[in-house]
Amino acid sequence: MFTIGRMNKTQVIEHFGSAAELARRIGVSRQVIGKWKEVIPFHRQHQIEEITKGLFKAMTHAEFINQK
Repeated sequence: MFTIGRMNKTQVIEHFGSAAELARRIGVSRQVIGKWKEVIPFHRQHQIEEITKGLFKAMTHAEFINQK
């Protein structure tokens, strides 16, 4: 299986085709997605990793805390 690797907002939206479709798949409004910075919130990363069957990899907690 091809793996994209660490996720960012732009790549994930492109994968799902639109922010609206991403929002629908993870059960939030389009406005929630719009408020994200390029780094997706930690708890949503794991949800996206599961939905994409590992195509996108969630950061570890340490990576998330230390990224800047």
